[in-house]
Amino acid sequence: TNSPHLASPLKALSYDRTAVIWHAQPSDGADYPDAAWMGEGFPYDPGTSTWAYKTLKGVKPDNISGKETTLQNKNCNYYSEVGGVNITQEGKVASGEWIDIIIGTDWIEARLREAVYSALVNNRKIPYDDSGITLIEGLVKGVLNQAAAAGILQADSIVVTVPRYADIPQADKIARKLPDVKFTALYQGAIHRTTINGTISV
Repeated sequence: TNSPHLASPLKALSYDRTAVIWHAQPSDGADYPDAAWMGEGFPYDPGTSTWAYKTLKGVKPDNISGKETTLQNKNCNYYSEVGGVNITQEGKVASGEWIDIIIGTDWIEARLREAVYSALVNNRKIPYDDSGITLIEGLVKGVLNQAAAAGILQADSIVVTVPRYADIPQADKIARKLPDVKFTALYQGAIHRTTINGTISV
């Protein structure tokens, strides 16, 4: 879009799967920064790349002088020349979250579903006792460790907790539902800016 105003209602709606990139001439028939940005970003595995500082093939950079703050305040991305290099900035979705974080989170959720479903389908039975609970715990840890190896999570931050069989309500046991499988972890994230202070003396 050539108007950063589109970003305002999308930000207000806190969309996590919508990203806006501003471009001065989107309808001139030559530049498609949205398509170029997706083509640049989506081929990379989750955890290996961010959506900022990327050069878009065939897209002219915009002069965003005086517009940076407005665009950033609206979680609106843009493409401009910085230090002689054409780059995308900031790499966020409308809600303000980073695009790579949303993709990484979706990856973790999908792999968790696949791992647990595969175990349910490929085992004659997962016993509803502490051994079966431990099996599910191991699946969750396995996926989260994969996410750490992929660069999505910090490996040393992963903690998985499961209930003991004796502490599970009888109603859940009768329903064959395992509750309270939980995990905590920290995103690995990425460095986009840095502050460097130093003292030089003679």
